[in-house]
Amino acid sequence: MKRQKPKRASGCLWVALLSIILIVIIGIAYTKITRSVSRQFGDPDYRLGMISRLRHTFILYQSGEILKRTHPFSTDVKIEIAMAEKVNSVCDNLQNQGLVRDSKVMCSYLVYTGLDRGLQAGKFTILPAMTAIDIAQRISNPRYRDVQFTIYPGWRMEEVASAVNQAGLPIFESDIFLLFKLAPQDFADQFAIPFGMSVEGYLCPGTYAIKPETMQHELLTTLTACHEQYLSDGDFIQGLADHGINYFEAITLASIIQRETLEESEMPLIASVFYNRLAQNMMLQTDPTVQYALGFDEAAHSWWKTPLTLQDLEVDSPYNTYLMTGLPPGPISAPSRAAFEAVAFPAQSDYLYFRAKCDGSNTHDFSITYDEHLSKGCP
Repeated sequence: MKRQKPKRASGCLWVALLSIILIVIIGIAYTKITRSVSRQFGDPDYRLGMISRLRHTFILYQSGEILKRTHPFSTDVKIEIAMAEKVNSVCDNLQNQGLVRDSKVMCSYLVYTGLDRGLQAGKFTILPAMTAIDIAQRISNPRYRDVQFTIYPGWRMEEVASAVNQAGLPIFESDIFLLFKLAPQDFADQFAIPFGMSVEGYLCPGTYAIKPETMQHELLTTLTACHEQYLSDGDFIQGLADHGINYFEAITLASIIQRETLEESEMPLIASVFYNRLAQNMMLQTDPTVQYALGFDEAAHSWWKTPLTLQDLEVDSPYNTYLMTGLPPGPISAPSRAAFEAVAFPAQSDYLYFRAKCDGSNTHDFSITYDEHLSKGCP
């Protein structure tokens, strides 16, 4: 028995020695892995637990290189992150859209860096040649969230400029207005805008999500994109030709119709009234053109003064259709698709007059004669 004691002691010594060697090897490997990952992706989030830190560090060490590859799209891609959306859901959506190659690795990067805690709800524009790392940085930074604003039908360009400015797009309001005030030559050529005219009437109604890096020319391209669709619509263009009106004149007339009514169903009938008056060389006598000529009304804090006074109707302006025959020099607001279609495809009628009904419906009564028109006045 006494001879066996040294053997046990010797065996324990070897186990201890091997354990130490294994620990050293593991320590060296761990140090190598963590240093490698730190060099590539930065230090891990200090709030991570040991197990979570080890897990995501190992995933990044093993597969992190794919995060440095760019996505395959050559154009901007829009994504949306819902309020309180889970990080796994965000990563899965990015993979489903082809923006990242492996949602698991993407999530590991977000958790490892702590960016998962800063994911922003909203819409984002993913730019061409972005890597998964670029995307992660973008969707976790509120300054890169798309700027959203709405252009309502019937707005004039000053109202649009104000909406863009208030939304926070990094372009000064004065610059935006100057951009709208004189149509750039390429837009003038593309959309048949007469020389020296603004883009009034060409700013398409709708809700927009604009990337914060958007520059002025790109913004204008986005806000006027609907006209490319209209100009490529053969039936629409033929409808204008059938009524002897060119595209610029069509926008002008549509912009007036847009300000006359919110009821889309009666827009074709209002278009017929204006066509009938033009055919008889009658003045259009439409209040919105006078409102446009008057500009901003300080008392009402509005660009559209209402009601108009008799003095207002005498304002000296080529936009005053109570004094000038024919269409005004240009559009007065942003018309909707319905207003455009009313110009291309008006109703057939003999009406020469219309006025608001007295029932508060915001619709109109139509008349052929002036006496009939007067008889429909409100008590």
